[in-house]
Amino acid sequence: MTELSKDIMQLLEWLGYFGNDPEGGVTRLLYTKEWLEAQKALEHWMNTEGFDVHFDDVGTCSGA
Repeated sequence: MTELSKDIMQLLEWLGYFGNDPEGGVTRLLYTKEWLEAQKALEHWMNTEGFDVHFDDVGTCSGA
């Protein structure tokens, strides 16, 4: 596995924390507390990495 692959897997595992369930899955329904926590955490991570972060009218987070 490449370093980039490892980084991506770590990021996905970290995001999976928000809304994780005891069986190992993730439930993060739109506009719930878990969804909002994930959005804010992702926004913080993107800002830390130097991305210009935007949210659209329905709350989709994107960074460039």
